Amino acid sequence: MKLQTILFIILILAALAVTAFNFLPESAWRKVFDPAPVTPVATDSLATRVETEPPPEQPEPLLQPTQQRETTNDELLQRDRDLSAYTIEVSKSDYQLRLYKHDELVSSYSVALGNEHEDKQSKDDPVTPLGNFYIVSIENISRRRPQDGPWFIRLHTGHFDTLSGRAFSGIGIKGGAGAQTLGKSIATDCIIMQNKDITDLKGHIHNDYKQVRLPVIVRP
Repeated sequence: MKLQTILFIILILAALAVTAFNFLPESAWRKVFDPAPVTPVATDSLATRVETEPPPEQPEPLLQPTQQRETTNDELLQRDRDLSAYTIEVSKSDYQLRLYKHDELVSSYSVALGNEHEDKQSKDDPVTPLGNFYIVSIENISRRRPQDGPWFIRLHTGHFDTLSGRAFSGIGIKGGAGAQTLGKSIATDCIIMQNKDITDLKGHIHNDYKQVRLPVIVRP
């Protein structure tokens, strides 16, 4: 190909380019020669948005915790009677202590007790209190207080236990009663038995009272 021909072709192409540049709209050639800049991602604002979003709501629990209800003394007494094989009932009106096993009468003992008034009202009042009690301990007092021996069955007589709502201490079932005092009211707040009777009573209950609060109910 001759040099003149090559130059002629170049001139024609240049002319076509100038013509296209003049006739095309500005938006078209700007896309070719001046592309739009890429917008950077606002990473800081995105992180801020994620951090400030509220946490997802926690689902409501399916079951609400139950509220604890205080157990009444009557309910505790009934529970003790259900759990204990033995129950002791003392009747102040006929001076009798009765031992029951599974609601069956095992034995009945004549006792002496403080019965000058219906119920004990103060610690110095020599009257056996009414109430629903239980055995705290069985103590050997044959050496310490032989006149009250051989055993002292200590009762829990707190203000929840007594009918009067007053708390007392040092009250229980003990021996030392003579035949002439049985079935009578004497100056005491305890329940007094003959030595042979309290020994027999202990023989029945000495194991059970350690396992459960063995009820002792003192009635009018």
